[in-house]
Amino acid sequence: MNAIASYQSYGRDYYGSDRVQANAQGIAPRNLTRSKSDELTFNQQLNLTGTFKTGAIKHKILIGADADQSNTKAYAYFIDGINYYDKQGALKVNVYDSIYVFNPSETAAHLPSGKGLRTDMPGAEYLTRTTTNIYRYGVFFQDLIEVSEKFKVLAGLRYTYQRTPYADKYTYATGETEEVKNLDANKNELGAKVDQAWSPKFGLIYQPIKSSSVYVTYANNFTSNAGYDVDYKPMGPSTIDQYEAGVKNDFFNGRLTLNASVYRINNNRFAQQLLVKSDGTDNGDTNMKEFSGKTSSDGVEVDVTGSILPGLDILAGYSYNYMRYTETSPITKITTVVNGSSKVTEVSGNEEDVRLVGTTAHTANGTIFYTLQNGGAKGLKFGVSAFYTGRRNAGWNNTKINVRDVVDRLITVSPFTTVDISAGYTYKKWSILAKMSNVNNAFNYYIHENYSVNPIPPRSFMTTLTYKF
Repeated sequence: MNAIASYQSYGRDYYGSDRVQANAQGIAPRNLTRSKSDELTFNQQLNLTGTFKTGAIKHKILIGADADQSNTKAYAYFIDGINYYDKQGALKVNVYDSIYVFNPSETAAHLPSGKGLRTDMPGAEYLTRTTTNIYRYGVFFQDLIEVSEKFKVLAGLRYTYQRTPYADKYTYATGETEEVKNLDANKNELGAKVDQAWSPKFGLIYQPIKSSSVYVTYANNFTSNAGYDVDYKPMGPSTIDQYEAGVKNDFFNGRLTLNASVYRINNNRFAQQLLVKSDGTDNGDTNMKEFSGKTSSDGVEVDVTGSILPGLDILAGYSYNYMRYTETSPITKITTVVNGSSKVTEVSGNEEDVRLVGTTAHTANGTIFYTLQNGGAKGLKFGVSAFYTGRRNAGWNNTKINVRDVVDRLITVSPFTTVDISAGYTYKKWSILAKMSNVNNAFNYYIHENYSVNPIPPRSFMTTLTYKF
């Protein structure tokens, strides 16, 4: 039996402009965003493992339970000279300024107003603080059944329960706290948001010889979704199916290990923003969603680890992944009425079967470390590592309307390779390791999301000193 408990604190304080989208002339309005959040997370886990036999069949069981609780405080701000309130009392955002994205220093020459970039930082005052708690609990059972010396069956089942009660919203101007209640279309209270699911797991393992095994597995998981549907009811969870097959091999009496696997992950209840309301009008509420999409992720993974010679350690890996939308909303015409005049526009989901922005097709890595085993320099070690990141997409995935109108929002980013070198020394309970990263000083970009493209770190140096008790 083992028990684990942990605590984590996370804070984010942000003030800036993001999600810049320019027009064809390169002019992009910049909105200021001021946000702050504090999150506390508590985790607990209890596992019991054991073996027993039913006749000639051996069972290796795992029984467990886990839980986590999180408390998040999200702060909203009023930015001086930027925010204002409309007649209904809703907080709006004025544009801070506009920028010529191709050459910011020439902004004034490209704007009708002739104004350049602003450099002042407006003051920001607390507006509200919203506190949200989430409670999740799970229990699971797993049995590895040795039907014979060469054939094994893995079976497991998990139950997960997650509850999100009403959030508390504190307003600084009035000093009052109110519950942020979930209401349906008729303004009836829906109560706390509750997600629960049963998640099965199943696998077959065949071991023709002691050093090799072949396996196939299936697992089902669920993930909670934020937002609400067209009736203002909280969105239920998405169910995710994962299929995997692979082979594991040990060579040279376990000194070299080679693993290879292929997998597919399907999300057949992918929550997307509702595009068209039931009355045929456009939905501009990003929190109003529907289960109208599907995604699929196919991949291959290969890894090699070994200590073929005394003091010589190697590690290498390769992976391929193809994640895309497999089903999204079709192109749909909607009619809106403004000041008595009807206007017909079109909306659509994203293009299907195209790699998602932020995902990389090919990645690879390799590391060699050698530690001197004898002599006066015993404990001295050297290492070199290489990391390859393949071609990927930045920008935005195209909608079906973009494709039809031949408007491409994707930006292809070239692959890159970085090399690290390390040197260290271990003496009794002390060890020191020096590492130079990106020795070749490669320049490229990490793509996180459609609005987050960051340069990779340049050549850098780090030293770690360790003492073991």
